[in-house]
Amino acid sequence: MMNDQSATPWGTPWESMRGSWTTDYNNSLTLIRAPIDHVVDALADRTERWERDVLGRDIVLGEQGGAFVFRLRGHTWTEAVVEQLKPIWSIGEQALSRLLKTRVMCYSVSDTSGYIGYSLYENGELVEKLSALEGGSDLPEANTFSSQPS
Repeated sequence: MMNDQSATPWGTPWESMRGSWTTDYNNSLTLIRAPIDHVVDALADRTERWERDVLGRDIVLGEQGGAFVFRLRGHTWTEAVVEQLKPIWSIGEQALSRLLKTRVMCYSVSDTSGYIGYSLYENGELVEKLSALEGGSDLPEANTFSSQPS
């Protein structure tokens, strides 16, 4: 059992964690380089309600879907875990980047299909993109990387 509430099971405090331990799972996430209040303001008109400080509470998502928006202490990126096909996310990463005039990164990984990829937008412009399938593919768009000069 851990004594320090802010430490991970590996003994490292959450605010010091960086990178990824494994890609052997299915996940997608959106990172926004903006204060949490700015992100929530941009998404709030697409949802039924907004509740602050819900850690440790039971919450019920509305019919329109929901999002879990948080920022780890000491980090500069806010994370939005959003139901991708619901109205709350109709704005999309590129428009969110343009609206907030900042960087937005969407990342996906799937050990089921052997895929990993991300797109990085800055002020609404796509500046970097990776799409890769394990073992390659005959589809030319399946394994690509592009980056705009800064």
